[in-house]
Amino acid sequence: MEHCLLHIRKTLSSGKNVLFLTPEIGLGNQLFRQFKESLPRSVYLLHSRLTPAQRVKLIQTVAEQKEAVLVVGMRSALLLLDLHKFGLIIVDDEHDFSYKQVDPAPRFHARDVALFAGKHYHIPVILNSSCPSLESEYNARMGKYHTISGEGAEQPQVYDAKSITPELVSRDSSYSYLSIEFIDTLRCKKKKQMIGNFSTLLLQAFEQAIAHHREALLFSHRSAHLEEELHSLLPALRCVHSDEATWKNIGVIALFDPDRQLSRSDFRAHERTYQWLMTLLGKMQTIPFHDNVAPRIILQTEQPEHPLYCHLQSGNHDEFVLAQLRERKEFQYPPFVRLIALRFKHPHIENAQQTAQRFKEELSETGITSITGPFAPYQPVDAKWHTQLLWLRLSRDQDNNALKKRLYQQVSACKFSRGSIQIDVDPF
Repeated sequence: MEHCLLHIRKTLSSGKNVLFLTPEIGLGNQLFRQFKESLPRSVYLLHSRLTPAQRVKLIQTVAEQKEAVLVVGMRSALLLLDLHKFGLIIVDDEHDFSYKQVDPAPRFHARDVALFAGKHYHIPVILNSSCPSLESEYNARMGKYHTISGEGAEQPQVYDAKSITPELVSRDSSYSYLSIEFIDTLRCKKKKQMIGNFSTLLLQAFEQAIAHHREALLFSHRSAHLEEELHSLLPALRCVHSDEATWKNIGVIALFDPDRQLSRSDFRAHERTYQWLMTLLGKMQTIPFHDNVAPRIILQTEQPEHPLYCHLQSGNHDEFVLAQLRERKEFQYPPFVRLIALRFKHPHIENAQQTAQRFKEELSETGITSITGPFAPYQPVDAKWHTQLLWLRLSRDQDNNALKKRLYQQVSACKFSRGSIQIDVDPF
């Protein structure tokens, strides 16, 4: 963040506004308060929870300001603000999937729109991340982005607007001194060492932390259900949300069941799981541990030998990135191709399946032959609309405008009673 603050101050001093994008409102509120304390300039917060009247007033206020201002905004800020007076766009946590808007339309990725806007308006763009997306890693390795370290590196000047190269700031996320313990839940089940979703080994670690008056942190994608179960097993445990914890007197950190994320039918499943774990481990390094004693970090999983966890243990980030890029290239996924998703939604799954299959067969006759599906993406059990997905792969080495036009015409002509077809380009 110090690197970003340096560029923010320089840009504001030059009389240009700064747009600081953040993936979600809660974090935006925190950053807004921090910037108001650390910057002598006006700071504004633009997000979707503002009423239409509040939003219009804020946009007008920013446009009428004579002095340069900083705007902390979510993804929609790119579409609402007049960017002519802006001299810098920062996309914080650029890897975060929240930057992708799926519903409602327009469907766009704020990181990519920021890069397009930077090129169009001649605005320098900084992509900030503790664990960059594979697209950004690839672009940096291909020389499309200028890469700098966010910690301790020489701070370059803001680029001249006539020769802008986006910066990728990869924050130092080393965690070499944090040892990770793995609990194999399949082995625990065979030894009858599981109580519900929790291994007895993990429960014992929690009990030890409580006995020494230290905090126990549990990170999971399904924390609401687990909180109730954990409290029934350990009544002495007081459950609080992470923003209520002191984060200083931590005895154990549990990374719970990443397997659910890994098992999704999503070509980004490994990347997102790795980013989630790396981000958490990176945050742990910034915490001033009690008596300088690092907490135990325990990862409970059915697949302790999974290649992703091997990369995590070794701490070799480049090895993970290169392995993922090789796999993406072999199976033709981004960043090596352009991907278009067609979502067929209908109240009855049979109708969605039949229409998607028929559409695929007709689409093959138009020259678009690299098609995967139809298949059902992950969706809640109680979903009212059933979805079938087609993935279309287009080469990055050719002009695809004619193909896209034919695709749009075919979607418009498709008869799909009570259903809908969504086109999503680059469905990251």
